[in-house]
Amino acid sequence: MVEVDLVLETIFKLGGLDLRQYAKTSVLRQIQEHCEQLSLNSICDLIPRIIADDGQLETLIDALVVKTSHFYRDPECYRLMVDEVFPVLADKDEVRIWIAGCGGGQEILSLAILLHENYLLDKATIYATDINALALREAEKCAVAETYKCEFVSGYQEAGGQLRPEDYFIIDQGWMMFPTDLMANVQLVQHDVIHDDPMDHIDMVICRNVLMYYNRTLRNRALQQMKNALIPRGYICLGSRESLSQSPLDDEFEPLKKQYRLFRQMAPDADHPVLRVTRRQNQIRTVTHAPAQLGLPKPIE
Repeated sequence: MVEVDLVLETIFKLGGLDLRQYAKTSVLRQIQEHCEQLSLNSICDLIPRIIADDGQLETLIDALVVKTSHFYRDPECYRLMVDEVFPVLADKDEVRIWIAGCGGGQEILSLAILLHENYLLDKATIYATDINALALREAEKCAVAETYKCEFVSGYQEAGGQLRPEDYFIIDQGWMMFPTDLMANVQLVQHDVIHDDPMDHIDMVICRNVLMYYNRTLRNRALQQMKNALIPRGYICLGSRESLSQSPLDDEFEPLKKQYRLFRQMAPDADHPVLRVTRRQNQIRTVTHAPAQLGLPKPIE
């Protein structure tokens, strides 16, 4: 593991990205796969390359930072969100949602579609953040490879979608092209959930399948950041392999249904801090790649 520590220390000093407390077994596997692709004999041979070539550094970071994203992962959780959380949000004049670790955009589109169908999208601001700039560029396109079509169709239906899945996309040269209106209230921000200040006055934080790559210290730090971002009685949604148990937040949040990892803060906090947002990169504002003729379908009355 000493070689791994040296690589991560080099990444931190050159790129300012601190991966030193990520789960070592996962990092080791990804570094070994990267070295095999480069036909390197050892992990140590990687260090001179990333020192001499910024492009090699960015490629390595992209390999280490997970950017996998899926449509309606655990669709029952989305259905619970629609049934239990959305009616609460409907009573608000403004809705603020933070997707931490948004990946390539599928999770953003999944949420935006359900917000649209429940008349919440127009008054919502979605902060979609990721440490990986390349993942944010993918999300910006509002287009997903056609290979995800079956996943979208089945997930949308299981999550309680009200319309035909095909109402939301057209196929163009191997890509599912979604309406740009879905991204109109989305702010894409390069952001490190561990080291940057959290978003503020957030109604719901969605951070799914990110904490599983952290050690316990980083997990607890990330969870505290999420709590600091929330308004009193706000919601946290985690991945199916993640939990608040054995964390500082365990006694402060209650599960709506424990198996779906959707939690609500139990009591208002009078000392809830309002924190300034530190953004490491300018927001990526508009999305222009989807065809203009594709508009949002009208929700069912």
